[in-house]
Amino acid sequence: MKLKALLLIAALHFAALASCAGETAERPGASAPDGNSGDTGGGTTIDLTGYRLIFADEFDGRRMNWDLWAADDPNNIKNETSRGPEAVEVRDGELRLNVRRVNRSEKVKWISGYVYLKEPLENNVYIECRFRSGQCPGVNNAFWLACKTPPNTTWCNKYEVDIVEARKDVRTGLGNGHLAYHDWKTYPYALDKNGNKCDIAAGISVKHSFEDYHIWGLWYGENEMIYYLDGQEMWRRKTSTSYPDQYYTGVGKAPVWNPVEEQRAYGRYGQEDWNYQAGYNGDLMHVILANIPWGSSWSPLVEEEADGTWMAVDYVRIYKPESLLDPTPETDLPQPAAEVELDRTYSLAEEGCSYFSTEITRKAGEELTLTFVEADGSAVGKVIVDTEGSLLTGITRLTSSLVAASPVQGTQIVPENRKMLLVCRITAKAGHEKYDKDAISVWCVPVDEAREAREPYFYPNIDENGNTSATQGWHINQKGFSDEVISRVLFTSTTGDLSSFGRFRAGRNFVCVTR
Repeated sequence: MKLKALLLIAALHFAALASCAGETAERPGASAPDGNSGDTGGGTTIDLTGYRLIFADEFDGRRMNWDLWAADDPNNIKNETSRGPEAVEVRDGELRLNVRRVNRSEKVKWISGYVYLKEPLENNVYIECRFRSGQCPGVNNAFWLACKTPPNTTWCNKYEVDIVEARKDVRTGLGNGHLAYHDWKTYPYALDKNGNKCDIAAGISVKHSFEDYHIWGLWYGENEMIYYLDGQEMWRRKTSTSYPDQYYTGVGKAPVWNPVEEQRAYGRYGQEDWNYQAGYNGDLMHVILANIPWGSSWSPLVEEEADGTWMAVDYVRIYKPESLLDPTPETDLPQPAAEVELDRTYSLAEEGCSYFSTEITRKAGEELTLTFVEADGSAVGKVIVDTEGSLLTGITRLTSSLVAASPVQGTQIVPENRKMLLVCRITAKAGHEKYDKDAISVWCVPVDEAREAREPYFYPNIDENGNTSATQGWHINQKGFSDEVISRVLFTSTTGDLSSFGRFRAGRNFVCVTR
């Protein structure tokens, strides 16, 4: 039995829930696949225990829900194919993306289907689609993510995730599933070994039975993606026979990676723990279902076979860890005292994130400080709103939004006499290797705006001075190694009066300190 279609567009806005699930055991799966091509298998089986279904379209109605979905512009012609709404239908409990021969002009000889969710996908979700490919070779059947939200530039919102592109391989009679990533931000300046412009990309091939329905899935983490087929882990983007170091360095498909955007797009300021991370830097992605005539030597397009076929989509579902949806803070005080004993401790030696927020109304000339301390009073980290309305923060050293390269560099973030919500996230790493530095991040917006906002995207490419990319969502960040345990928070004001502080909350997700 199918689930009832939720069809709740608000679910895709679901409360800014990009958090630390991508870096902790919250993610579905725990080990990487053994190889990067060939048959299915080699990874863990997905377990959605502790996950909540936040969106589903089961296609049980009589027509497409165009409030949720949009079709491609029929004037966007590719492979002699127009992909407007006329090739899309909901029938017999499934979405059908039809392939039809039309011969309308020299440029348009086919129509096929292309639909995408209007709202961008939030991070730290597991998304899956059950579908059967059109039963012919020479037609590409795709479940993928791409950027539909502007701006689309050399530093943001030009990325592609091929959860699968499936075609029939006539040599074997099996389906050949292409799983890949493409960083198109580099296309204007990166050159391949032949001197041609290129995106930075890598992928694997997965064999599967072509005549059957399959469930293709993706854990879409904040800084990690895991590909699945029928619940079995396939790939994590880190392995590539062709480009073994590209995930970390960006060098592979492009032998010498041009550094034009290495700071603005990827936050590279000479820090030793810089990581290309397959080029994803918070690009806003949309879910796409599409098919198109696209022949090759191993999957030739035969017009008589392709005409009248369709990609049959049973459902699209999106899940999120329950732990990221819990709105209950672990500490909640209407007004903090000078010293607050937290209801639980937060260790920077344990993998995970902790969140703290306080309402503030800064008076003219006032400086406000939050200090996170251990039980013995030793300082662990600090957040300062200075007299000019700038932010400072740090674990091992203080960095300032006045000077650190970031989207808010040099701007006044906290105005005088306006009620704001100051939010701090501490991203803890258990190890002490190169990529295991802990981070402290701060974000401050008007209280009403915070209630409706997505969690700011956290991009880990930050140097010790807080310099980061133009896609960083947090206003100020600093990284360093720490194993301290936060047990208390100290509140101070240069006026000696704590009336500028309001409600204080602490917990394990963004929702519980902002809603």
